[in-house]
Amino acid sequence: MAKVKCPFCKQQMNKEESVKFGARYYHQDCLEVKQKKEGSKQALEEKEKAELKDLKDYLWFELYNQKVQMSFLMKQVKNMREEHGFRYKGMELALRYHYQIKGEKLQEGHGIGIIPYIYEEAKQYYALLLENKKHAETFTEPSTKKVTVAISNRKKEELPVIDIESL
Repeated sequence: MAKVKCPFCKQQMNKEESVKFGARYYHQDCLEVKQKKEGSKQALEEKEKAELKDLKDYLWFELYNQKVQMSFLMKQVKNMREEHGFRYKGMELALRYHYQIKGEKLQEGHGIGIIPYIYEEAKQYYALLLENKKHAETFTEPSTKKVTVAISNRKKEELPVIDIESL
């Protein structure tokens, strides 16, 4: 009976009890956890690539109408990502907030250097927007009661006629 070491949990096990994956032997549970982690890592990388593409498309087609050097903007994007830790989607939404929601004018030659100054304000705006959307989805109309009032045709009691002269 040969012994092998699981590369994930580093424990010894019998080769017959293990699952071969590639050139390595794993516990069944360890292999499942490893594959889930790798799958989520790949999904995260794909999401980042899609967010970067959306940011580039917004900058090139919508914001600057193809009248800017993309290398200049991408250098700014890279610096903001490294220095401030901003996500690509966050940068795009901050720019959309500043130029489309607030209606600020685009200044030629300044690139996207405004992002660090508006990022938090835009983040709060979109968080409030999501919260309002969530409340709108869960909103239920207040229940109304239907009340029926019945009015009967009752005769008014006739009051006796008082002779004023006799008083």
